[in-house]
Amino acid sequence: SAPWSLGPEFSTYMQNIRVRDGRVIPFGGSKVIPATGVEAGTVAGVLFNARIKTGNIWVQGCTDKILARGEGEAWTNATEGRDIIMQAGEVTQWSFCQLGDILIANHPQMSPVYFDTNTELFVDLQFDPDKTWAELNLTTQVMRSHKNFLIALGDPVNPDSYRISTAADTDGLPFTWNPEDRSGIAIKA
Repeated sequence: SAPWSLGPEFSTYMQNIRVRDGRVIPFGGSKVIPATGVEAGTVAGVLFNARIKTGNIWVQGCTDKILARGEGEAWTNATEGRDIIMQAGEVTQWSFCQLGDILIANHPQMSPVYFDTNTELFVDLQFDPDKTWAELNLTTQVMRSHKNFLIALGDPVNPDSYRISTAADTDGLPFTWNPEDRSGIAIKA
């Protein structure tokens, strides 16, 4: 179909589009993913696709778990053994990102986790060599990656704050987020 003549600033919600040369252009499409393995009553929110060495992985943040599936496989609970309880409206606050070959998941009501391809479960993200974010009771609003760094945006006390991890090795995780650890270059502001 033809591009929309108005600029992207005139819309509050769009789906399957690209903005190019200041114009909104229809793009993409949809793919039906079977609900095999999803329990009745599951409230699902954000869907994310990661292409990693072991294959194409789809993850979906829900009110009480993160579902994961490989290409052509059934959905499984990738947070088995974790207590995740949130309101249905908060299910859209999940953020996922990819650091090299590692998938990171975050929700403001829990500490960040990463997908361990050996166990096929999400496990706690290390804050420093001795403690995880969960052990320090730390959370962040949004987690993003940039090159070999992870960036945590906002926390419950100061939503305008941010943390930047030390650089991670290729397909590895950062060894510290602690700005007082002088062996790295972690930042907190």
